[in-house]
Amino acid sequence: MKTLRFFVLNGPNLNLLGYREPEKYGTVTLEQINKELKTTLAEHFIAKAKNSEEIKFILERSLEKNAQEFADISVNFKVHTSFEFEVVESEQSYNVQLHFHQTNNEHELITTLHKSFFDRLEDPEVEDYFIINPAAFGHTSVALRDALLGVEARFVEVHLSNIHKREAFRHHTYLQDIAQGVICGLGAKGYILALNYWLDAL
Repeated sequence: MKTLRFFVLNGPNLNLLGYREPEKYGTVTLEQINKELKTTLAEHFIAKAKNSEEIKFILERSLEKNAQEFADISVNFKVHTSFEFEVVESEQSYNVQLHFHQTNNEHELITTLHKSFFDRLEDPEVEDYFIINPAAFGHTSVALRDALLGVEARFVEVHLSNIHKREAFRHHTYLQDIAQGVICGLGAKGYILALNYWLDAL
């Protein structure tokens, strides 16, 4: 069975999102962003099956309870606390996973990338798509750049603030030229745009 894995990786100080310098980063918390990403991902696959208000209602209730099952004629979903569900279509079935990881440690981001790489080596049916807000690491970390290149990660780089309107040292990141794309200055919406980009590319 094919597995589609979406990773949302956040770097240092983003655990303070919603409280830290709201004039620059907004008042939306990381938890709220993650919830919106869950909804966006699930609704994408529901829309492929059927445009139904009833299904949408069931989805919203499921996300609140974190452990509900619901079904459509052509697509079956099993939603768990880890936000993983199985899609069953007429021609194929596949597993969809959404993983969130925020860390203030550079090595944890790199280790996550390495683990995903070895998972793909073990199972060719695994496809990984990354959304990365490296925060300050984007301006300093050659090691993170090398890790992304080394594991051949497909990723979109996201920054909440417009880095080109800030201090000169923030205008360049070590990831921007190897990213599929860079989204900055759109606040929390940048994450949703990045996820929709990957969903459209499937």
